[in-house]
Amino acid sequence: MLGIFFFFILVFGGLIAIAIKSYNGLQHLAQQVKEYHSNIMASMKKRADLINQLISVVSGYADHEKLTQITVSGNQTAIGDAANLYQQGSSTLGRIQAIAMGFPDLKANQNYQTLMGEITRVEDLIQSRREQYNAIVRKYNATRVQFPHALWANKLGFPEAPYFDVENADDLHNLQNFKTDDGEMLRQVMSTATARITSGVASGANKLASSTGKMIEQGKAKLAESQTESQEDVTVSHKSSVDSPSHIEEPVREISIENPIDSGLAKD
Repeated sequence: MLGIFFFFILVFGGLIAIAIKSYNGLQHLAQQVKEYHSNIMASMKKRADLINQLISVVSGYADHEKLTQITVSGNQTAIGDAANLYQQGSSTLGRIQAIAMGFPDLKANQNYQTLMGEITRVEDLIQSRREQYNAIVRKYNATRVQFPHALWANKLGFPEAPYFDVENADDLHNLQNFKTDDGEMLRQVMSTATARITSGVASGANKLASSTGKMIEQGKAKLAESQTESQEDVTVSHKSSVDSPSHIEEPVREISIENPIDSGLAKD
């Protein structure tokens, strides 16, 4: 019984070790997803800042054009509405390029050309980082559905990560909402598991002590019984030796010795 109990304790401990290793692997991938997400948002913020600078340059040539500055959140890793930010920037760029077509001097302006070149490079960077992000998301999502990760990925706070498409507003909103528990669920699971193991060990120790006590009592009882039987055997042996004769008396035979002198006289 105790052997089975300790076997289950070992199995349970092994599962905990596998779960911890799985958690560390998923956590590493999730942190990479967040890092690449942050890089994309930083590039989008940079793009919006450059477009705002470009608006200031264009305003000096086309006063009649009312271009609204793009509002960017101060927290580059949690932009309030990433989809609207990107789409608003694309719309503003389209209007600026249309204005530049009517103002050759603006198109030839050094600041204009420099800013447009930087915006193009940032957009290329966003595209490159998007590919990196989607690659790590693909790896993360594939890992979390593999065995044994699939057994506890959701329970440990690792949801499916969304792919990134700058042209898809829904994907950008999902990207903003991707979160992991950062260890909170694992701490709860480990706390519960520790409590169960402690309770199980205490119960096993009590059972072991009880079984040991019973074995000791049984041993004492058998020893007392053996001593009693030994004493009885000694008593019976002693009684038998008293009741039986210690020696056998042989019958006394009478032996007559004839006198040789008397024997001779009788013959005469």
